[in-house]
Amino acid sequence: MLTLLGTGCQVPPLEQVAGDKSCDEDAGHACAPGYLCCRGTCTPSNQGCCQPEDDATFCARLGKTCDPVSADDNCGAPRTVTCGTCTDPAVCGGGGVLNVCGVLGCTTETNAAFCTRLGKACGPVTADDSCGVPRTISCGTCTSGVCFQNQCCADSDSAFCARAGKVCGSFTGTDACGQTRTANCGNCPSPESCKPDNTCTCTGETDSAFCTRLGKQCGLYTGPDHCGVIRTANCGVCTTPPNTTCQSNTCACTPDTDAQLCARLGVQCGTATGPDVCGTVRTVACPMCTAPNACGGSGTAGQCGCIAVGSTGCSAAGTACCDGACGGSNPSRCCRAFGDTCTGIAGECCQGICDVGGSGTCCKVSGFCSDNAQCCSGNCDTGGTDQCFNP
Repeated sequence: MLTLLGTGCQVPPLEQVAGDKSCDEDAGHACAPGYLCCRGTCTPSNQGCCQPEDDATFCARLGKTCDPVSADDNCGAPRTVTCGTCTDPAVCGGGGVLNVCGVLGCTTETNAAFCTRLGKACGPVTADDSCGVPRTISCGTCTSGVCFQNQCCADSDSAFCARAGKVCGSFTGTDACGQTRTANCGNCPSPESCKPDNTCTCTGETDSAFCTRLGKQCGLYTGPDHCGVIRTANCGVCTTPPNTTCQSNTCACTPDTDAQLCARLGVQCGTATGPDVCGTVRTVACPMCTAPNACGGSGTAGQCGCIAVGSTGCSAAGTACCDGACGGSNPSRCCRAFGDTCTGIAGECCQGICDVGGSGTCCKVSGFCSDNAQCCSGNCDTGGTDQCFNP
């Protein structure tokens, strides 16, 4: 005892047994994985475990009414069952049939004759046999239909459902044999669904589902829904650029306006050629430039611009003066003529100087002249020397 206490008590694992071996789970003799203990024997789990019939059913199935009877039960297991005692004047085997109560001198009828005489086709039957002895036997099972009041009553699930007006789902009711039963009455065809009363109905789809199913992206569309009902639905508007135009219920690309295409291509004036937002190559007229700007006036094609007063080169192709005209020495520059108002910018006057302290115009201090406006001060001697002079 001291040794056991010191080393501890080791409990061995439960014994596991396999197929066709005896088992007793309460005693620790469990079945191996994949087997179950069925009436003391390990059997494969996928075979299930047969539930043995009771003694009365055992005896009735065999048509025995007295004394011990040894035979295989409904699960194939050997059993010995006492099937009862006989009531005087009947004795066990008296009618010549083993383990059947009978009257001496009267031949006991067979089980088949017993059922036939009573007009019973199935199920357990209790009645007096032809010798007046009470018997309970099984008159068999039905090969089709169900057993109702010891008669085979054929009532298929489809007939049962049809008679009750049920076309779908699980239905419980009284069949033609008078028995309460539950049957599967089938499924509704798509897109219908089964209602609680076991009839089919079709629920209309939403506008969104209707449009999506038919491939319609926008606008009003009329057509059959999934229930076959003609309806009109609003399939929405097109909001994702560039496909913002609804054409035949499909979102299509909205082309650029001429001005938008010019802006997209970076062209301010003249003509522009290139792909628009929809990928179509177009040639369009772009807006006019506002004076004094001119198209290409700064020397860049397709751009509005001009060169400043005093700058040279305004006679080059595609250039324009911002204020004034091309004149002066070669290369020409953007300048103002005699008598034009000036501000003193270098090269502003085509000839002469800008008299900012006097007349505020382009003029000459001296030299040839043709009118007084060309002279900064004094007069132009147009009747004599054609020279600017001070009187």
